[in-house]
Order: sequence, then C-alpha cells, then structure tokens
Amino acid sequence: MKSLPNQIFSLTLPGEKLPVTTATLLKICLSVPPQGGFDYKTMRNRSKVEDLIDAVEPGGTITLEDADHAVAVQCVTAMRWGIRHKDLIKFGELFGA
Repeated sequence: MKSLPNQIFSLTLPGEKLPVTTATLLKICLSVPPQGGFDYKTMRNRSKVEDLIDAVEPGGTITLEDADHAVAVQCVTAMRWGIRHKDLIKFGELFGA
C-alpha cells in the first residue's frame, strides 16, 4: 500500500479547472496511450487507478495498492510533457521519476 499527497500545484493547464493536483496530473498520464495503444488489460488497470483517485479531495491523500501504484508509476515515468514546469518535476518525483 502506497500513500501519496494529493498536492495542490500552482501550474495551470488549458481546459483544466483549478486547482491542478497530483490526481489531475495523474489522470492526464493515465489517459496517454502506451506505445502500441491500449489493450483491454491496460485499460482496466488504468481505469481502476482513475476510479481510486477520483474520490480524493485536493490536499488529501491518494492511497493505492502496490499493483495500482505500479500502474501509476509506469504511466508517470512514460509521460512526455509539451511544457516545462517546476511543478511537473515535483509531481514526477512523487512517483520516482
């Protein structure tokens, strides 16, 4: 079991309502297809993580089982951002990126 802060960041993203949080950024990472596209197992695993983070309030705590945390880590470390921002670095560091 892993616990992560649902940190509130100063970063603003087009089309996103404030505040931008760990959960907001993680949902973006979960939505980006892996190389070769989504298979059904990947869709299920990522949807499970998204369901878990949907209920977490800004400033709260994200709690993930080890397998779900591994899915999140894989998505975050594979993510390529179109911008550079210090909050994205802080976000990545929460997942060991």
